[in-house]
Amino acid sequence: MNVKTILKNALFSIIVLSVNNSYSQDSLSVKQDKKDDGIKTIFGKTKSHGGYLGLSCDYTQLNNNDGIMMGGQLGWIINHSFVIGVAGYGFMSDYVDYSVDNYPQISGGYGGLYFESIVFPKFPVHVSFPVLLGVGGATSYSSFTNDDWSYYADDSDAFLVAEPGVNIELNMLKFFKIAFGAKYRFTSELYMPNIDKEALNGLSAGITLKFGKF
Repeated sequence: MNVKTILKNALFSIIVLSVNNSYSQDSLSVKQDKKDDGIKTIFGKTKSHGGYLGLSCDYTQLNNNDGIMMGGQLGWIINHSFVIGVAGYGFMSDYVDYSVDNYPQISGGYGGLYFESIVFPKFPVHVSFPVLLGVGGATSYSSFTNDDWSYYADDSDAFLVAEPGVNIELNMLKFFKIAFGAKYRFTSELYMPNIDKEALNGLSAGITLKFGKF
């Protein structure tokens, strides 16, 4: 996937987040703000600030093979309904290529800016729409002996990433949430031997534990 396509996906994701955030804000406060017909803004008249640390574990497919992702988010919550922060993930996937008689494996990580729109955050069960925009790197490893402890780095490459998603969140305690979600990675092309150029593009699904002031 080329850079132009990634930027288009990123722009679309930001627009969706903005629309969802505006809808949730206006739906909850329309009765209270009948006298105020001014323009609503994210930072103007902020009534609440919070923050959270999220720890995630996801299943995904990388280069058409099973993989695992682990990472987290650190975010600033504005008015309970919009998050601005940073996020990062590491990934690893086994990939067996018998055609060249070795066993390549792809692993790496990515991170960047993190935005999240939360719809009806005070409800016990609600939805949110996160998006990550960032950069990352991937490395392929090989072993000619099929030994888990004798892998050698073959090549590496950097990439851009845009990753929109959707979560179903459960308010367990005032300081603790559980989120079940799915997201899709759009990345620029990779150029490594025996690794597909779009090896990192794909769906992932998993669980996130969130701790903080919501």
